[in-house]
Amino acid sequence: MPNNINISDGQNIWDITLQEFGDLEKVMTLLTDNDLNFNFKLKSNQNITINNSNVGNDNIKNFYKFSGLKLSNDQTEAMPPNIAGDYNDDYNNDYL
Repeated sequence: MPNNINISDGQNIWDITLQEFGDLEKVMTLLTDNDLNFNFKLKSNQNITINNSNVGNDNIKNFYKFSGLKLSNDQTEAMPPNIAGDYNDDYNNDYL
């Protein structure tokens, strides 16, 4: 029985596949059911159809379902954290 899910910010096609099917090999099922391809970037609040009846690994699906976790492997570029210190190449003991 198909159902619709709402994409959370930062989720990609692999996150949804593992979360909803419990098996990354089912990515083609997800892509085919939604007329998507691997290059398609999911958008926040986008609805996609999940047809997961008798498909995938129930243990993994239930783990995400009952724990309330949502996978989010955000692919955007983020700035590295600002770590205090002198990053010049004078080789002195800037951190002591």
